[in-house]
Amino acid sequence: MTATYDLIFSGEINDNVEETQVRKNVAALFKASPAQVEKLFSGKTVVLKNGLDEATAKKYQAALKKAGAICQLRPKQTENEAAPHPKPSPKAAPDPKASPKPSTSDKTQIDTPDTGITVAPAGADVQDKKPEPHYDVPDTSSISLRPQSGYLVDPSQDEPPPAPDTSHITLDSQD
Repeated sequence: MTATYDLIFSGEINDNVEETQVRKNVAALFKASPAQVEKLFSGKTVVLKNGLDEATAKKYQAALKKAGAICQLRPKQTENEAAPHPKPSPKAAPDPKASPKPSTSDKTQIDTPDTGITVAPAGADVQDKKPEPHYDVPDTSSISLRPQSGYLVDPSQDEPPPAPDTSHITLDSQD
């Protein structure tokens, strides 16, 4: 598998060329608007092209160098290579001298601009509570109960079943 590269630009320019001229050259090279060129020279690292083979990446790098812009080639990782584990930034390391400020709310705001994401403190219930179900109570005023004694059915109330009609049955003699 051939290696692929990303063309990275951080706003660096050649010392021998004025910045306005470099901006014009880059705008002409990429056919970009002034707003797009302004984003390139913001000081942030920008990937100009990605997934380039080595020969094409070097051609772009040479063209940008000729225009007065200094860019770097960064090899892309393939699927087979393991991604390096990111090192924790010094900003993320807790300062043992600093005391945590008590939170006035039950949620903590994440330090990300314009996301509106919040994180609940550890152990907090994050699911909304479900309302208690409401059941209609049936009207039982017309139901009465008999006191418990003996059988459920009073035997004195039962009538004996009628006798079966056997008038149509006859017996033959065997003489």
